Amino acid sequence: GVRFVDATYGTIQSNRIRGNNRNLNFGYGVQLDRSSGNTVEGNMIHRNNTGVMIENSSYDNIVRANTLTSNVAGADAFTGAGIRMNGAAERNLIVSNLVAHHTNGIYNTSWYNRIVANTVISNEFYGIYLALGGNFARVEGNMVTASLLDNCRLVNVATCTLRNNTFSWSRALDGVHFEQSRDITLVGNVARRNFGAG
Repeated sequence: GVRFVDATYGTIQSNRIRGNNRNLNFGYGVQLDRSSGNTVEGNMIHRNNTGVMIENSSYDNIVRANTLTSNVAGADAFTGAGIRMNGAAERNLIVSNLVAHHTNGIYNTSWYNRIVANTVISNEFYGIYLALGGNFARVEGNMVTASLLDNCRLVNVATCTLRNNTFSWSRALDGVHFEQSRDITLVGNVARRNFGAG
């Protein structure tokens, strides 16, 4: 794949990135490691272990208008994602991406990230997963549908906002599920036709 380390204000645009599942970057399509102010835009990212990984104090990056499909690794909820942010990857914007057929669609464990206007379809665990310190996240205007488990799951997070999202047709569990989380704001969301609770 494409790996940025200690990189600032770069652009990764209009590439086809596929089949990275054995490399030294652990099979990431795009990896931003200690890298800030970069833009990942308009790429097709397919069949990697994880599509886009933002980690290790990577700030203020934009991931916009990419098509991410079938980035799947392992058989549990902690490996493989379309887009993943962890290790103090803060203040990143994930906007207007198509995220389909992953282990998890968008997986965030870092502070102050924004997940906006994405289409998240048919992921094998969770559509959007905020967990283990993914605090102060803003999840706004997304369409999340047909996840095998929850369309949106929040576990051990605080002070997050879910606004104007649609969560529909989860195949086994809930539209939105909260666990051991606090100070969560929900405004203007639609949860419909989910297998379990709305």
